[in-house]
Amino acid sequence: MKKIFSLFIALIICLSVFSLSTTASGRIPYAAFGDSISAGYGLDNQNYNYVKLIEKEYSLRLVNYSETGMDSAGLLALLNTSKCDATLKNAQLVTVSIGSNDLLQPLVTVIANIADILGVDFESPTFFEDIQKRIESLMTDPPSLGTMLIMLQLQSEINGASARFNEGVSNFKANFPQIINKITAKAPEAAVLVNNIYNPVGDMDFGDTGFDIGFDIFDVDNYISQLNEVIKNTQGIFIINLYDSFMGNDFTEISAGTGFDPHPNQKGHENIFELCKTALLDHEFIDPYPHIKAGDINGDGKVNGMDLLLIKQHILDVSGKKLIPGSDKFIAADINLDGVTNGMDLLLLKKMILS
Repeated sequence: MKKIFSLFIALIICLSVFSLSTTASGRIPYAAFGDSISAGYGLDNQNYNYVKLIEKEYSLRLVNYSETGMDSAGLLALLNTSKCDATLKNAQLVTVSIGSNDLLQPLVTVIANIADILGVDFESPTFFEDIQKRIESLMTDPPSLGTMLIMLQLQSEINGASARFNEGVSNFKANFPQIINKITAKAPEAAVLVNNIYNPVGDMDFGDTGFDIGFDIFDVDNYISQLNEVIKNTQGIFIINLYDSFMGNDFTEISAGTGFDPHPNQKGHENIFELCKTALLDHEFIDPYPHIKAGDINGDGKVNGMDLLLIKQHILDVSGKKLIPGSDKFIAADINLDGVTNGMDLLLLKKMILS
């Protein structure tokens, strides 16, 4: 039944989109908005950018409006122009990855300043280990005058950082609902998938140093959670949960321990793609097999007794009649899209023929 409904949706898309949106490729328009994440910053091969993977998987026509450094104010400004109106008018899918820069720039500034105060090389691939070692080297009882001065500098930097982070959160709270309103108004037929914000530092442990000067600045969860709460409470979108998915995994150079680049690496982009793919399948936005008719196992354009015979032979394991997993015949026989072809699909096929 799920496959039937999915094909029904695909039929509606074909009738409404291809008649209204004639493109050079004839493919369904897909608009991507965002920052350096969806721009594919840091990837050696842009084909691994998650938006490119989505385009390829579903044979869509991607128009990527993402820009490195874009924050929520920048995206809202873009949507206030007519630059993307033609694409959005007929788009069936929109992905959004925004908000990181509302916090990232203050975070990078703070970490760089702290590194300077501690005399640690910000560009070092062992940056976090160097920070921890430097902190441990400062631990004396009683603390030296030099250590006390460093602590005062750090505390001042952290206090100033809080104000910058709070400003970023306020800006996002004001901009994000307007962004979604603009997108849904300009792309009324589109499914809108929005990445929430992940923590690039993750759950890294800086050790029990007793350096109680507010070094939780490296744990920006408080601010990220506020941004994610805004996303969570926004209507008309489907959330791609990067926060939980990235936590504890080596999807960035930071979490992989190979540098301080907070952007998703190739594994990170592949993970985002898989999350988007799951969302698209779960919500039946796009039929991943538009060329395959559910139940038409022999591919003759009809669903009848011949198809019933083929699925029975497969289930009974008749020699030479097993359907090959992943083949068009197998997919056509997997009517409920659970990845297997069994008695449930046989029952659904019988109902299809009778109806």
